[in-house]
Amino acid sequence: LLTPMMGKTALKGTLTGEADLRGPASALNGTINLEVANLDAFGVSLETTHINGISSKGTVSLSGTTFSGDATFDGQLMLSTILPYSATLQFKDLALERTHITPAGTRYIASGSVFSQGKLTRADSIMADANFEKLHLKIENTVLKQKAPVRVLFSNQTFNLQDVRLTGDDVQLVINGSAPLKDS
Repeated sequence: LLTPMMGKTALKGTLTGEADLRGPASALNGTINLEVANLDAFGVSLETTHINGISSKGTVSLSGTTFSGDATFDGQLMLSTILPYSATLQFKDLALERTHITPAGTRYIASGSVFSQGKLTRADSIMADANFEKLHLKIENTVLKQKAPVRVLFSNQTFNLQDVRLTGDDVQLVINGSAPLKDS
């Protein structure tokens, strides 16, 4: 469905729903109501995602839920050849291992938000700014909690963390540095 407009992008899932859209992509008007089962966007699992949108003059305002209803989002998508977008995701007590991008063997529970923007046709253009009001890690029998809100930046397909302090019983972990999304 999206390939003629977007070309080959790193989006996978099973799409169902309804749309009432009129006009060329650059001046598209109408509404959409979609469900995407098993949505995977650029290697990040978003599970079942419900999307509602209103398109006016080629700009689609979107809102909905993802992670099978455990997170909400809103944003905008411009219908052009590069598909620029901006979106905000909010979540509470979300198990981050559900995204399939966290290291295995550790349980992560987080509450917070992520703002992201970029071009859907170019994964390397995507940036994100995540703020975690709550971040708990469970490694075997040890639980670590943040001392202050945690901020994680993502750009150039790399996560950047500065002064992340997690504490537990007789343990303190300080994280500074960067981690690429994929191995080079």
